[in-house]
Amino acid sequence: MRIRSFRGDKYQADAGLINGKRLRQVFNSKKAAETWLRAQKETKRKFRLGLRALDVDQAADALAGLQILDGRATLVDAARFWKEHHKHESTRKLEDTITAFIAHLSARDSRKRYIDSMEDTLLAFKREIGNVTLADCSIERIREWLSKPEWSKATFRNRRRELSVFFNWCFEAQGYIGLNPVARISSPKLRDRQITVLKPEQAKELLNGVHGRDRAYFALSLFSGLRANELDRLVWDDLKLERGFIEVLGENAKSGSRRLIKIQSNLLAWLKPLVQSAAEPIFRGDKYELIRRACAACGLEEWPQNVCRHSFGSYHLAHFRDMNETAMQMGHTSTSMLFRHYREVVTVEDAARYWAIMPESKAEGH
Repeated sequence: MRIRSFRGDKYQADAGLINGKRLRQVFNSKKAAETWLRAQKETKRKFRLGLRALDVDQAADALAGLQILDGRATLVDAARFWKEHHKHESTRKLEDTITAFIAHLSARDSRKRYIDSMEDTLLAFKREIGNVTLADCSIERIREWLSKPEWSKATFRNRRRELSVFFNWCFEAQGYIGLNPVARISSPKLRDRQITVLKPEQAKELLNGVHGRDRAYFALSLFSGLRANELDRLVWDDLKLERGFIEVLGENAKSGSRRLIKIQSNLLAWLKPLVQSAAEPIFRGDKYELIRRACAACGLEEWPQNVCRHSFGSYHLAHFRDMNETAMQMGHTSTSMLFRHYREVVTVEDAARYWAIMPESKAEGH
């Protein structure tokens, strides 16, 4: 690029080749030629960078991107980050990926209840945000879906956990995405809930007020600490009465691990008159009606959640004074749950009365 005199009092500016064409122009003053030449230098630079090929929408998009970055990074930095974290597989549709994930859970023999819960949550998520690509499942979108005003903190935590399992599978196991977006969303802290237990008198009234299968069910609930879903899968053959323990098979346990529960003397006394054939389930019937009969037997208007299991944990810990043993009987992997919820809930005297609850001289059978 240069300027030279042209026909005495004029100046010719030569910008050289731009996009294959030589650009020259004559001006009345040297200053005007210099101004034009500077403009051509910028034009030439844009051609060299390919910017002149941008259409209006692309240019507007680039400008908006720069405003979002606000000087904290360049467009090149942003593009590299996007490419690193949005792999080709992230264009997979959400619905297809959910179907593949549910198939994966089934193939590895996950519990039906767990699979159904995961599927319900994922399909509800898909219905609301649409059948978008995995790349479009942004942190902001997920957080907005989780932050429903009608949901409790516990519901938020549960739905967040299920989404996290799904997106972590997409990230680590399949490589569909470059990160788990849910990992960046924190869970709200829950207050420890005060547990409810039955008083020894209520437990005694309950067992004396129900009959047959109901009695076997609640005797086990009160004196073995089985979870409700574990008890629902129990058959009489799992009760090794002569050997003094209950066998919870791995496929029936929440943790997936087999455990043995000691049969206390009062539990044995309640169960012996009720024994049925080995393959018979402990309980078979309507759970709603079962709870209604239980409330009537011990004078409760409403049935507190997990009240029998909470009663077992509280009275077992207070009576036997062995946190590790109580945790093991209940199927906890550590004593932290007991430490938070069951310490000093009941008195030692009430615990002694609880474990002394025995059937009357002739316990009713079937």
